[in-house]
Parts: sequence; structure tokens; C-alpha cells
Amino acid sequence: ADFTAFKHVIDAVGGADITIENSFVDYWHNISFPAGTEHMNGERALAYVRARYVDGPEGGDFKRAARQQQTLLALQQKIFSVQTALDFSALNTILNSIADNVRTDLELWEMKRFYELARSIDQKTVHSVVLSTGPKGVLVGSTEILGGKPAAILKPRTNNYGEIQTIARDLF
Repeated sequence: ADFTAFKHVIDAVGGADITIENSFVDYWHNISFPAGTEHMNGERALAYVRARYVDGPEGGDFKRAARQQQTLLALQQKIFSVQTALDFSALNTILNSIADNVRTDLELWEMKRFYELARSIDQKTVHSVVLSTGPKGVLVGSTEILGGKPAAILKPRTNNYGEIQTIARDLF
């Protein structure tokens, strides 16, 4: 997949501030991410959200999904900041980067209204959750044979969807 637009959008807004809770290393790509807040450019942010070969508490697909959500929220905050909103060059770069990867039949006035609505979203009201396995997780993983081939399967820990439904209800 081509992630040029992702990198260009982050670079267009001057990078994004990402707080890394636990230091980790993507041992396959030999890239380290120390704990703390880091101002990331597009290339670094892409490496952060794609880090897959990680041991320890930051390893696994669930942690990678959480890093992706975290980065998208930081990007949203930067895109809709007053500084970016008043920077025509940055907005133009963002639109051009996205235009190469998104097709729409929205009219220009509709895009403007959508942007205004998106800017009005209070970051404090945005909540995300990653359903995961582990001691605090609501899922359990197993391997089953499907169609004659092994497949990784995730199921509710309690064998019903009650915990997951509660999370969804409480989230909204």
C-alpha cells in the first residue's frame, strides 16, 4: 500500500505531537521509540503506526491499532487547529494529498461545511477503544482450522457479547 498521502498530510501541518507511553523497538526495521512526547514528521509517524515487530507491552496488533488511533487523533487535532485553519498552503497540500487517494462527489460548499463541522468536534468528546486479549482484555485468541487451513480466531472472553456490548454502550 502507498502511504504517501499520510506522510504528506502530517508534513503539511508541520508534524504531530505523539506521546509514547512505553519505549519500544521495532526490531525488524531497527527503529526505536523512546517514552515521552515526540514531535513526529510524516516518515517517523508512519514508522510509529506501522511498527509491527515489537516485543513487550507495546507488541501485538492491538497495541499497533491503539498507536494508529492515537496518531489519527493527534493529526485531527493539528488539522483543525486555528494555526492550520488559517494556513492556506497547508490546507491546499492536505487537499491535494487526499485528492490523489479519495474520490468524492461532494460539492465544494459541502466540503467546506464538512470541514466546519469536523472542526467543531471537541477532542474531549472523542473516545476510542481497542478490544484486546490479555488480563484486562475482553477477547481470547485461538487457532482453528477453517477450510483446511489454520486461522487465528478472536472470541469474546465470556463466550457471549455482553462485555463488548457494555463497552460499546458506555463508549457512546
